[in-house]
Amino acid sequence: MSPQSNKRPPTKRRNQPTASSPLVREQLARRKRWMIVGIVVGVAVVVAIGVGWWVLSH
Repeated sequence: MSPQSNKRPPTKRRNQPTASSPLVREQLARRKRWMIVGIVVGVAVVVAIGVGWWVLSH
């Protein structure tokens, strides 16, 4: 139990400076959103190509 309690405080201290500046927070949020959007679009394109190729081949 002691190692977990010792690991948690430093992570909070590291996050404080980034949380204090809203610009950094917005940039990180935008990056996460674009990463999710990119993954979703990529999967959708792959599925669309796969279905289209399957329909054309059959």
